[in-house]
Amino acid sequence: HLPYLTRRLLVLMLALGLRASVGRLWLLASVLHVSGLSDTTAGPFEEDDVCALQVQLELSGHSLTPSPAAGVAQPALAPTPQPTLALAEGFPNSADPEVAEPDLPHPQASDGLPCGQVVAIAGAEITGWNELFLGRYDPPQSCLRIWEQVVIELTGTVAGVQFDRYGAVWFRGVELLRTTTPEPTPAGITWRVVKDLSDYNELFYEPGEVALMIPNVVTDTYTGVLNISVTFSFYSAQAMTKKTIIPLRNLSGVANPFNEIAVSSASGQENLVQLPQDIVGARLDVFASAHECEEFWYINSLSSSPSECGGGAYRELRVYVDGTLAGIQHPFPVLYTGGMNPLLWRPLTGILSFDIPAYHFDLNPFLAWLIDGKEHNITIVATDNADGVWFLNGVLVLSHNTHGALGGTVEVLNDAPPQVTQRNLETTSEFLQTMKASSAFHVRGTVMLVTGEQVTHEVISQLSAWSSSRFTDTEISLDGRWQSVITSLRNDENTTIAYDFPLKLTDTYVEDESGLQIDTCIQYARKLDLSGSGPAVSMHNAMEGCAAYGDSVERDRTNATFFVWKGPAAAEADACYQREMSAKHGLIEVDYHVNTCSWPDNIYVCGSDLCSTFHTERRWRGVDNTMVYFGDPPPLREAAPPPAAAAHSGAVPPAASEAAAKGPGPPMGVERR
Repeated sequence: HLPYLTRRLLVLMLALGLRASVGRLWLLASVLHVSGLSDTTAGPFEEDDVCALQVQLELSGHSLTPSPAAGVAQPALAPTPQPTLALAEGFPNSADPEVAEPDLPHPQASDGLPCGQVVAIAGAEITGWNELFLGRYDPPQSCLRIWEQVVIELTGTVAGVQFDRYGAVWFRGVELLRTTTPEPTPAGITWRVVKDLSDYNELFYEPGEVALMIPNVVTDTYTGVLNISVTFSFYSAQAMTKKTIIPLRNLSGVANPFNEIAVSSASGQENLVQLPQDIVGARLDVFASAHECEEFWYINSLSSSPSECGGGAYRELRVYVDGTLAGIQHPFPVLYTGGMNPLLWRPLTGILSFDIPAYHFDLNPFLAWLIDGKEHNITIVATDNADGVWFLNGVLVLSHNTHGALGGTVEVLNDAPPQVTQRNLETTSEFLQTMKASSAFHVRGTVMLVTGEQVTHEVISQLSAWSSSRFTDTEISLDGRWQSVITSLRNDENTTIAYDFPLKLTDTYVEDESGLQIDTCIQYARKLDLSGSGPAVSMHNAMEGCAAYGDSVERDRTNATFFVWKGPAAAEADACYQREMSAKHGLIEVDYHVNTCSWPDNIYVCGSDLCSTFHTERRWRGVDNTMVYFGDPPPLREAAPPPAAAAHSGAVPPAASEAAAKGPGPPMGVERR
């Protein structure tokens, strides 16, 4: 099928006879965020519009066939046929999907071998939209109920023609994995997703129900049946310090978990929860993914017209505790495997598209409120969500000591709303939209432990973003960047994580005597730099590529790189993990791989995320210490001096108002669910 962003451009061109005014182009471009156009999606098309559009497409030699894709969230009822562009014969065959992430390291004592494995779901064949597959988990007896690392592995196969689909895995009502599937080839593909769950270790000491849901639609045209298995592996027979895991919404026994976590407005998702009183640490993991009109939120219109995907081009994920702001983060612009042009992601899949990790929010400054034994309101918001859907799901990760805490204070020093400036400029030939934003947050909390020790926690966040979008009769383009610096302090210790998300794309439609052609190019990256009192780690994942799809041409080339430094980011040659991959026409031509990372400290790289351990004396090792490549290796590089240190001093941002202690209060503008 043709992807969302491309379809937005192509369909409006066909429907308007390729001679639309720029104003009408923008109007319909926002409409076509969704792949389905019936009233079961967020799309604003009415029945007459669909009929008129179908006539235009049929006259152009294209057919309308049903099926929503990963960016389209559907209600629990079976979806009605979804008109959308597709290739009935599918795309050319390609190699199995790959990611550039490093393999998971394992505790050295395990020698890289699990002490036990549990297959919770074996070969589930997913053909329907509302199918929830349930499996049974029992703790592995071979590990004597003691282990250090828990790993989930999802494996899948699919053949034929199918859209990319969103999905998730839950255990005992707690979300473990948010994912999307790759689009298949006629011959079929196999893929795997591996994720470290060691922070959720406590869940696995008890038996329970594993739930898998990947809404799918199989028809005579969309023939791809998803075959999915879920396995848990356990490493090393050494006890870990347990943490308490509490979901904000326990989804055990729910027929359709996605319905329970869907948020279709900017008012957010309200959750009531009561925490144990002996906790001394609290973190909130927020699983978040954007769908329907929010899938491409970074090019959304400023207009409030019902015929456009609105809300503008800036989003934040915000967390509130009893109505008080408790954390802010930028969402990463995840591109699903059908996004823009499917040929871009065959076989190198997009950054985070297989494993969308949770966003971590430090709630330690709010311990004084959370340990009072009362029920508290924790609200999650995706700002400015005007027309689409965000699946938002929170999990609390709580740590204890033998004594607990007595109480304390919470002081918010800066909770000002984001400063966002967005402008539109329309001419006879193009439509431009610019965005510039900044946001800051600062909270300090104290807690008195039973031992008499007073602990002070602070979280300081600084966010900035800009983007420029351009729309013409034949092109959509975007250039943007989202950056953030988040510092957590505990007395004299501090940890700072800096994120950088650059994104540049163009999507061009051309039709001439040779037929239809869509040219797409993209450059984007996800950079994470950890610094502070503890170990420093940097990891940079980047992709760039171009793909052309049309009646007479199909060509693509995509490059992916992933670098990990044990310390501040420096020259690429100094990285302990280096992987450089290049694919052309669906086949990997170059795969250059070096992994010399070892992890003697209590932190390590796990996929595209950072994981921490609870035994500082533990020694972790990488999967290998070798250099492997096939194809032509990249040329030798001259080591460059490291760049000047970024100004991430953890300085307190200017307060928007006088610092004042804030007590709990009802959240404003939230939707109780």
